[in-house]
Amino acid sequence: MSFDPGAMFAALGGAAAAPATNAATPATYAGTWQMSDPSGRACTIDLKNTSVGGTYQAWSSMCSGELFGIQKWQLRGYDVVLLDLMGKPKATLRATQPNRLDGTVAASGERVSMWR
Repeated sequence: MSFDPGAMFAALGGAAAAPATNAATPATYAGTWQMSDPSGRACTIDLKNTSVGGTYQAWSSMCSGELFGIQKWQLRGYDVVLLDLMGKPKATLRATQPNRLDGTVAASGERVSMWR
């Protein structure tokens, strides 16, 4: 039986589970993700591993509301920050499981998830 202390911490009401130390690289997060917005709608986010001026390119499809217009992303420690064209944060997420990120929308603080 395996034991994941990060998952136990989260189950006990702690913050999001701590990611593995090798997870914080742009290549780890690059690729296509599904995202649920606060209204429950699903959209697609494609995180590119192409750096432009300290941020990475992102493409979003079918994202609405506060998540509309995601075009860049940045890795800040273990946080994946989704940005608009001007670099304003749209959402901040952190790995909670393999191929799953959970976090909040910047403007409202509502919960948001990405998975692949």
